[in-house]
Amino acid sequence: MNEKKVYKVGEVASAKVIKTGSKFAVVMNKFKTKFVIYKNEVSDFNKNKVNEVLKVGDYINFIVLHFDKSKNHGIGSFKQNHPNYLNKQQTKTKSKKKAPLKLQETANGFNNLIKHTIESVLLDAKALEKCHESNQNN
Repeated sequence: MNEKKVYKVGEVASAKVIKTGSKFAVVMNKFKTKFVIYKNEVSDFNKNKVNEVLKVGDYINFIVLHFDKSKNHGIGSFKQNHPNYLNKQQTKTKSKKKAPLKLQETANGFNNLIKHTIESVLLDAKALEKCHESNQNN
């Protein structure tokens, strides 16, 4: 794929986690664009380790903080698109910037969200069924 996408600051992007370290994660999308997400942009909470939140092979979405078109490389923020990883007290006192809580439709519409939701519900149903079967056998 020789296509290259130009990203704007604040845009929601998605990519696959290809590497994690103690202080960062590297993600790459279908256009071979790499983004680095530093620990301070993964979570505001020290107990959350980068490799526990973002695992190699995960597909994630994040907010673009910086993008260099010539290098096809950027910096992203996971926590800004996932408010559970934001310290709400810290957000209120340090900045007037609020967590982006509004859903924005992507090029795929909401197909990814629908697919993920259906898969989650099916997995939960299967787990519940196994638990129920296990309880009946005991």
